[in-house]
Amino acid sequence: MAVVLYLADDEIERECKRMRVFRDRNNPLEVLNDIEVIERYRLPRNVLIRLVELVREDVERPTKRSHSLSALTQVNIDLSIIHAHRVRSFLRI
Repeated sequence: MAVVLYLADDEIERECKRMRVFRDRNNPLEVLNDIEVIERYRLPRNVLIRLVELVREDVERPTKRSHSLSALTQVNIDLSIIHAHRVRSFLRI
């Protein structure tokens, strides 16, 4: 039993020492390649950027005090919701 506890403690210690990597999540289009963008958002990068430009004035807040979401984040969330709804509708048929 003591050996099991020792191994568990050793594993926990290794996980704590692992180097943490922080990525900027404000603009996922800078991190993802073209294939990943299409897989995640079902649209090519240029179409997604154009869509954000079209709705930016309507959805972006003038202040950052309330930590409002960027236009890109709001469009990405909307696309995810639309895709999830389409998948559920397809599965009901």
